Order: sequence, then C-alpha cells, then structure tokens
Amino acid sequence: MTKRGRRSGVGKVEYEAKKVRIALLQEEVARLEREIVVEKQRAKETNERFEKAKEESSGTVARYLIMNVEDLNHEECKEYYQELMRINQEIENRLSLESMGSSMPTPQLHLSSMESQTNEEK
Repeated sequence: MTKRGRRSGVGKVEYEAKKVRIALLQEEVARLEREIVVEKQRAKETNERFEKAKEESSGTVARYLIMNVEDLNHEECKEYYQELMRINQEIENRLSLESMGSSMPTPQLHLSSMESQTNEEK
C-alpha cells in the first residue's frame, strides 16, 4: 500500500509540473504571436512610408529608392556613393549633437539636395 501511495504522489507532482510547464509555454506562444503582430504592423508602415516617399520623390532620389544595382552605370554609382556619404555625414553630425546633449534643433534632410547638387555639377 505504501508503494501505491508513493507512486500516485509522484504522479501528481509530475502532473502539476507538466501543467505549469504547459502554462509557461502557452504564455510564450501568446507573447510571440503579439510580437508577430507588431512586426507585421511595422513592416506595413515601412512599406507605406516607402511607397509615399517613392510617389513624392522625383528624379535622382526616386531612382535611388527603386533602383537595381545592376542597372547603374559608373557615373550613377559615383553619384549614389556621394549621396550615401553625405547622408552618413549628416547622421554622424546628428549623433554627435545628441551625444553632446545639445538642445539645438537638428538640420532637416532634404531629399532634393542631391538633385540640386547634381544639377550644379553639370
């Protein structure tokens, strides 16, 4: 009789442990599903911003947004590289202002700046 009682006690503990584990896994699944919803929303918003920028942009900048690298000639690659360097410099400037705790407003990035720069060079 002692054996039987001990077995049922161990079984009950194992059963409770499994119930706790299942509850934890269900919570994890729910959390992951919420993350998926958030990621899908972010992706949707990103795509909407991209489409809006593509519609609003014209000329060189629009080309950069929707280009295929294989379609660029040497001169376009050079222009693209220069624009990327300009944007990189602007980002570095903004980051250094933030790290210094500056309350100065950050300069606004103008999408048409590359177009005007390209027109000036021609």
